[in-house]
Amino acid sequence: RNTREVRKSVEYHPSSAASPARKLLFAKQGLIIPSYSAQTYRIFDNGSSMHRRYQRYFLEMGILYDRETFCYWSDPRIRGTIDARIKGPEEKLYLVELKSITSGLFKLLQSPNYEHMVQWNLYSLMTGTENGLVLYENKDNQRCEIFPVKFDRELADSTLNKFRYVDYCFGRNFLPERCPFCNIDKCEQKEICKKM
Repeated sequence: RNTREVRKSVEYHPSSAASPARKLLFAKQGLIIPSYSAQTYRIFDNGSSMHRRYQRYFLEMGILYDRETFCYWSDPRIRGTIDARIKGPEEKLYLVELKSITSGLFKLLQSPNYEHMVQWNLYSLMTGTENGLVLYENKDNQRCEIFPVKFDRELADSTLNKFRYVDYCFGRNFLPERCPFCNIDKCEQKEICKKM
């Protein structure tokens, strides 16, 4: 299951949309080779199980509109799969992003994580669903926090422009500047970055 094949990222994905431009370029060039431990795969599987559970809850409540629906954006090219959309009052649709997190992170929650908000916002753009929820479940005790969210045009435009900038760099063999918050010793791409 843990293959280390080189895969160039032709399209962008909402789940990594908050990444710095340099990291997105490395992925586009096929320089980032994912490799996960067996424990990490178990964490992924728990997250998938949590998604299925909430999708079942929504179905049993009679509010599920769709789930695991593929969506696409053409310029720049983005693809992804939403967790769910549910029907609210007056049949209004709400786009739901499901996240499971540890107790330590859960107790710090005051609003959606920025990365998750960028992800939800792109799905909102791609589906035309302007209202929604980011739902966090504590992995350790199944407590929930639910944050209502709305489409943010400024955030969407800045994300799309970042993708277009990466496309520009890719086409001209140009390397974006290091992240302004770069800590090279802790960076997952430090070995690639040091060679640039």
